[in-house]
Amino acid sequence: MTFLQARAEDVVELKAWLQRDGHKWLHHRSQNEILELMATTVSMEIIEDIRNAEYCSILLDETSDVSRIEQVSVCLRIVSEDLTAKEHFISFFSTSDTKAKTLFDLVEEIFQKYNLPLSKVRGQCYDGASNVSGNISGLQTRILEKESRALYVHCNAHNLNLVVQDAIENMSSARKCIGILREIINFVRDSPKRIAQFRNLQIQAENEGEENLPSLAAYCPTRY
Repeated sequence: MTFLQARAEDVVELKAWLQRDGHKWLHHRSQNEILELMATTVSMEIIEDIRNAEYCSILLDETSDVSRIEQVSVCLRIVSEDLTAKEHFISFFSTSDTKAKTLFDLVEEIFQKYNLPLSKVRGQCYDGASNVSGNISGLQTRILEKESRALYVHCNAHNLNLVVQDAIENMSSARKCIGILREIINFVRDSPKRIAQFRNLQIQAENEGEENLPSLAAYCPTRY
């Protein structure tokens, strides 16, 4: 509330709202409900756009978050009547594992939830991991069993990353440079004291007028 009052000093509309005698809707539960309603409205508009499209493609990738929980991102790509491509992010989904059957069950659950038939799918885009690209029991094969016209394509972004990664591995100077940077990042991140020193250096640089300072992001190799 204090932050809102401070912000209201130069926002006339907010000041008038805080001076209301009736409901102000400032409780965190009310705000969470409003946000959920807004998210639901946006999601329904996206799903309606997908329903109106004749065909769609599915894009799926998975990774673990900082709490080591597996997160699966799902997007659906459509083409409108004027041949404009649209890529809609559906949501992140937590899974106990990333086996092909688990991911296939997740895809089926999503399509059933939003009343979308799998017969609309004409494309699949994943990385090259066997759980999604496998020709025997991978996700793309399981979807092909349901819709034989859902062509699988290896994600170009993953392909490019793998090409660059392999090229660097064949250049000793670049490989050593990346290896040293990775070890320095891990060395700093493994110690709260060193992290505090790094942040102090960032603050000093900001005070001297430097901009776009680098962050201490962990090295993340491309997965197949």
